[in-house]
Amino acid sequence: VDAATNGNVALEGFEAAVLNFVAGDGEVCDALECAVVHMKKGERASLKVRKPCLAAESRIGLGNVSAELVVLTVTLVDFNNSEQSLDEMTEPELLEHGVAQKESGKALLKNGRLQLAVRRYSNTAGFMSSVNFIAQDHAVEAQELCKQCELNMALCFLKLEQYSHAKASCDTVVADDQENVKA
Repeated sequence: VDAATNGNVALEGFEAAVLNFVAGDGEVCDALECAVVHMKKGERASLKVRKPCLAAESRIGLGNVSAELVVLTVTLVDFNNSEQSLDEMTEPELLEHGVAQKESGKALLKNGRLQLAVRRYSNTAGFMSSVNFIAQDHAVEAQELCKQCELNMALCFLKLEQYSHAKASCDTVVADDQENVKA
């Protein structure tokens, strides 16, 4: 993170820093989390953040941001996609990965990082539902995992007051499980 301003003046307390983190795990503020997944190595971006709480990042001296607008100048220095490709995973590995991703979403939800939790749940449900499991017991586990992700997404959407999205997540669950009380 190279700079932080209110659009004109540098924000008090800001200190430029290189941040190392795993994207999507909630280790840095939401503005950085959301931006880096769309950036290429070496790319420089200017992030205009209209909700200061989304730019609050203590590791760069912005633990408490009061500006109405926060403009962060960031450069993606490097990234390492160390995860094994989903195409290379066995069925048990896919299920284990899915459960780990759901648990990561659960931690984000618990910490109030609702948009990140939604993204995590959505990605997990998406890749789990796209896999054609050969073993029937794995298919059942994957379907249950997708259902849990959809229900947790619905909870996030309710907290975000995005009711139509919450309904859509519930409708997805009810399509396969009409007796699901939570949905």
